[in-house]
Amino acid sequence: MTLQTSVISDSIRLSAIKTDRFKTGILTFTLTIPLTSKNFAYNTLLAGVMRRGTKSYPSLSALNKRLDELYAASIEIRSAQNAKNLSLIITAEFLDDRYITDNCNVLSGVLNVISDLVFHPLLKNGIFLPDIVAQEKKIALDYLNSEINNTRLYALKRCYERMYRLENDYPTTERLKRHIENADEKSLYEHLLNIIDSSAIDVFYIGNEDIEELSKRISLVFDEYSPENVYTPILPKPRPTLPLLSESEAMPVSQGKLTLGFGTGVCIGEKDNKYFAALVFNEIFGASPLSKLFMNVREKLSLCYYCSSTYSIYSGDVIVSSGIEVQNREKAEREILAQLDNIREGKISDAEFSSAVRSLENSYKQIFDSPLDLQSFYATRRMFGINDTIEDTLKMLRCVTLDDVIDIAKNTTLDTVFFVEGTLQGGANTEEEEYE
Repeated sequence: MTLQTSVISDSIRLSAIKTDRFKTGILTFTLTIPLTSKNFAYNTLLAGVMRRGTKSYPSLSALNKRLDELYAASIEIRSAQNAKNLSLIITAEFLDDRYITDNCNVLSGVLNVISDLVFHPLLKNGIFLPDIVAQEKKIALDYLNSEINNTRLYALKRCYERMYRLENDYPTTERLKRHIENADEKSLYEHLLNIIDSSAIDVFYIGNEDIEELSKRISLVFDEYSPENVYTPILPKPRPTLPLLSESEAMPVSQGKLTLGFGTGVCIGEKDNKYFAALVFNEIFGASPLSKLFMNVREKLSLCYYCSSTYSIYSGDVIVSSGIEVQNREKAEREILAQLDNIREGKISDAEFSSAVRSLENSYKQIFDSPLDLQSFYATRRMFGINDTIEDTLKMLRCVTLDDVIDIAKNTTLDTVFFVEGTLQGGANTEEEEYE
């Protein structure tokens, strides 16, 4: 699979992987703006409102009927944060034309629907419909208010908010609620117009269509797209670590949630490519069933119901998430940090190291089996001008040494701890109990 690129216009860029491996094609249109709490809140609402209908298909049922006519094509709209950028992403999945026996041109039909969603949304008196906006506001607020019911997610989000505590407009839950409550049909439509006026469109395609033919079709449908003030995405940059902050919050649950936030100072896009070593470090630390956190803190010492780590290639953050008995809080935190110290001291067996690399290799090889995963891997990297392929990633992972991993561990700093202190006694609540 070879990634091809084409410049359709000054404001539309196409990346494509031509392959006959899948029966369906994947087509994404990505429009990117700066990350602010208001933009985040409005993008969340916009994704729902746009999917309710267009000028040509003035209801959700009419839009779905049209997609059914296109051999059950599907279109999803979502918002995604990447580093300091926020993207509105329209993803279409549809049957490849080579499997269609009649004269229905599914690809062209899907392009027309996407164009309608962006440029001709369902309006009344030149703005979005009040009832639809009100419904989407309720859905968004209900979701934010329900976060507290998932204590693992709640602890993770609160930890992230503390890690970014010096950023005045980080999209915290409370800021998102405030912006959603203040949104209306006029301001939300103005937000869409602002996106159209300030975003280049990054198109990504995976399927059997020839890239030159696809470029022509996109050009015909989006021939008038010409934003005046195109936003340039901000490149990923490691989050600077801060003085240690530790907070606790009591909640009426039985299981404590201990979340630790670290900074590695390493992320994708830097010339030294240290983030490959950070990937291996995270795998050894807590990202796999053979990791130190799983094998020692959970299995050997039985201090956690679950304990794992994640690494963000776009910020360099490492988050350790664990579910524990409240009385084990100090022991669990001490042992988590002890496992980090073990990596710093090079206490990594050959089996641990090779298993971590193989696990990552398998994860990246599996991307080839999913068009959506392929799109996710390549599209964001293209946004930042990063041309690494999956093959390049596999090669770089195999070049990581033990010393590289130790160096990452030595520069990994704990700066945020958030603990949900369960106050219930007499056993775990089965609705919130979690095992891994």
